[in-house]
Amino acid sequence: MKKVIIFLFYCMIYAIISSPILTHAIPANKIKVLIVYSSSTQEITEHERLLDMLISHFSNQLSFRHTSELNSSDIETATHLIYYGNKEEKISNETIRLMDDFEKPFLAIGHNIEQFPASFSWIEGNDTTYLNNVTISTNEQSKLEIKHLELIPISTSGEQDIFFQVTQKDSIFPLMVQKGDHYYLSTTQLFPPVSNLLADALHIFFDQEHEHTTRAMLRLEDVHPKLSAKDMMKVAEYLKEKDIPYIISIIPVYINSETDEEYHFSDNPELAEVLQFMQENGGSFVLHGYTDQFGNGTTGEGFEFWNKEKNEPVYFPENSTEKTKTLNDFKNTSDYEAYINERQAFESEYIISRMEKGIKELANYRIYPVAFEAPHYAMSQNGYRVVSEYFSTYIGQVQLTDKDWRIMAEAPTISQPSFLHGMTLIPETIRYIRYEDPQSITQMSELIDEVSIVRDGIISGFYHPFLGIGQLKGLVNEIEKIPDMEWMDISKLNNTDQDNNTDTSNQPTSSFITEPPWFQLSIYPLQLYKSGIFLSVIGVIIVMFLIISAYRKGLKNEK
Repeated sequence: MKKVIIFLFYCMIYAIISSPILTHAIPANKIKVLIVYSSSTQEITEHERLLDMLISHFSNQLSFRHTSELNSSDIETATHLIYYGNKEEKISNETIRLMDDFEKPFLAIGHNIEQFPASFSWIEGNDTTYLNNVTISTNEQSKLEIKHLELIPISTSGEQDIFFQVTQKDSIFPLMVQKGDHYYLSTTQLFPPVSNLLADALHIFFDQEHEHTTRAMLRLEDVHPKLSAKDMMKVAEYLKEKDIPYIISIIPVYINSETDEEYHFSDNPELAEVLQFMQENGGSFVLHGYTDQFGNGTTGEGFEFWNKEKNEPVYFPENSTEKTKTLNDFKNTSDYEAYINERQAFESEYIISRMEKGIKELANYRIYPVAFEAPHYAMSQNGYRVVSEYFSTYIGQVQLTDKDWRIMAEAPTISQPSFLHGMTLIPETIRYIRYEDPQSITQMSELIDEVSIVRDGIISGFYHPFLGIGQLKGLVNEIEKIPDMEWMDISKLNNTDQDNNTDTSNQPTSSFITEPPWFQLSIYPLQLYKSGIFLSVIGVIIVMFLIISAYRKGLKNEK
């Protein structure tokens, strides 16, 4: 009898140890990601910021370290390690040792994989190659067609999982592979559509099983005082009838550069009433600058927060001919940095002035923006910092460097990149209906397919309401074809407009939760069942019952 009891006792111990209660994924708020990167300089560039956008969907506790800066304390606090080899370099032995000794999930991207003997000896890489017109396929049989791809061809040994692979004619190359806790992506190309594939694979890397629901967001773009109130009301009534939440990108003041005339919503009171109707019936406003123009530009054509002619931040007054100095113009680095700080201070004051004018102008008509979108998505890194002092939500693509406004991108999911200083990023992922271009809806449909690869991607595009409701209906119908699609209501985000001088009492500020608390409580038993915890608990109870029964039976036999 003692042997039976001992056997049952060990069964119970095994059930407890193997229970998902003890082996569950790390909670999202406990994930700490260390990103070690190789680059020609130690500065964070557009490449690391692009990776930031993808990773911050899972955690906002990110640390970036250049390979020359890594130390043991960085490794000790991390739950996940990512190495981004954007450039080929010889990594120091100590840095390699620190990363090779990491015993938690480790993802390597790009070059220098051969320098990690303990972690990636099962991978043999070759020289970088550039492929044209390739197909990328996934385990789910999804396929993407890509015109150009930079690839590091690899061969592997032993058993491993292939997340996705590249096919060109008769050649097949692994693109992302996994062996245990080690993952490898054999390209440095992280812009879309490769970023969509990586974004979905990261759910496995971080062991976060997000809901398989595709959210959709519709944005009405460039709404300003010169638009027709009648046309806007038709759009508003259609979206209300369809019960579709949407956002309105609003420009408070219209500037006619030819006549220097200004138009305010007070000059178009019928439109102001329509906008209030929208705000009360599913519409949420996004501040799209103050005039959406810079210098002598006309509203809608300018950049406002970026000097397009000089391709630099707004370091000088409009129409100034002064040129920005470079490091070569100074005797030492400290003098140059002091000069740049002075120019950034000017830029900050300029942005603050435009932001506050825009917010206060709209408040006159009881219109309260809940997010911000930079005109043409062009804004410096310092500009994002300033905007974060006014809004907690940013809409659209983001500019990734101060060197060129054209280097911009988006992630396929909602995230909170560190360079947005706490703002939540809701990306624009499927572009827009272009004027008199019947092919644009087809191209948007193709982008919908690309983003839908991500299990919780967001389908976000925009539409100019002056085009009427005909093409808008076509766009809505295309989006509503998506399986498991739901329209996203930005008013459910924890949006804040932090201008203390503005009355925002009517502004939606409810918290954004994937499911309300009552729903989470109601499905908790089901979650336990699906995760295996429920069965493990039942197993422990049964084994305990058998032990007690056997013990009692043994006592009776002894008597």
